Amino acid sequence: MVKRLSRPALGGVTAIAAGWYHTVALLGPIIHHQPLHRPSPSAAESNLSVSAIGTGLSYQWQFHDTNISGATSSNLNLTHLSAANAGAYRVVVSSAAGGTVTARKRSCHRFFGNLKFYAGISLAGTVGQQFRVDYADVVSPAPQLAMLETVTLPFSPYLVIDPNSPGHAQRLLWAVPLL
Repeated sequence: MVKRLSRPALGGVTAIAAGWYHTVALLGPIIHHQPLHRPSPSAAESNLSVSAIGTGLSYQWQFHDTNISGATSSNLNLTHLSAANAGAYRVVVSSAAGGTVTARKRSCHRFFGNLKFYAGISLAGTVGQQFRVDYADVVSPAPQLAMLETVTLPFSPYLVIDPNSPGHAQRLLWAVPLL
């Protein structure tokens, strides 16, 4: 006579694996696609979305590992972007059947305001050594150099930044040690 055991129903199964001596049922959620960052053509908006598999899924988006109030869907729409909210975002996905999984962090960064590039030159030598730093706006076989400044090395190496270089398509810096 075969005795049958009564087993409770198993709901919320996401995946099953079986072998000769085992059966495993995964109850928690699975992130199907990690968060995707879709920036809008305007610098003021961005969208993050995640795709997950499971039963009774709930979502909680985080910014720098802190929950974002009200951000509880598979999509996160970021509006009014500024330097203050640029950074690492992620989502925690939970299943009503049990289990939680955390997505990889996705960075949302934009350049805000005017981005400026400065020309600089690194000087190395003995502390106290003097250099004359010259510049030219046109790089050619014989550039017309003008004096930028005279520098006495406070430490080595020392970086000299040309404060007038932004906005110039080309900038040549030239350093000559003084005796």
